[in-house]
Amino acid sequence: MEGSLWDLIVIFFKTGALTFGGGYAMVPLLSAELVPTYVSGPEMQTMIALAQMTPGPVGLNTATFVGYQQAGFLGAFLCTFVLAIPGFVASTLVSCFKEAFQSSKAVVWTLSGIRPLVVGLIAAVVFFFADGSILSCPIANLWRSGGSALEVSWRGLLIFAVVCVMEWKWKPSVLVTLSVSGILGFLLFGFVC
Repeated sequence: MEGSLWDLIVIFFKTGALTFGGGYAMVPLLSAELVPTYVSGPEMQTMIALAQMTPGPVGLNTATFVGYQQAGFLGAFLCTFVLAIPGFVASTLVSCFKEAFQSSKAVVWTLSGIRPLVVGLIAAVVFFFADGSILSCPIANLWRSGGSALEVSWRGLLIFAVVCVMEWKWKPSVLVTLSVSGILGFLLFGFVC
């Protein structure tokens, strides 16, 4: 699974320039671009999960990881830089022309159209993570089979339900949620056949 460093630079620049709404909004585009040329689907899921757990934005952590995996330190640096630079330039321009942007109806209307897009992209991330965690078969197979290939992982669904209840009722810290999920995963997947 290898492509060129130049291709990676283009992928991460395009991702940084074309996504709006933060790290999870980047995941569908990154997944479409990186799988299977640079990483497998399960590797991508693991990488995004680890990028979320480590300090820093998901997109930057992913760019650093894939860049390093494919081309060492230079790849990590370049992929991270080209992902960050479009947002940096856009933020700088917006701050310079803040008053003009705030009073522009075109900007307000455009942002009103982009917000639902971001919600859709984040919803796509839910489906991305459902593959191999809650669903035992790839979602692509589910669509092709008309739903007859649906295989739900009861273990994954149980962990998902516990996390949802914890977040809804108690809103614990991320460390507590990760610990409970890890312990449940160890118990359910390690001891139950």
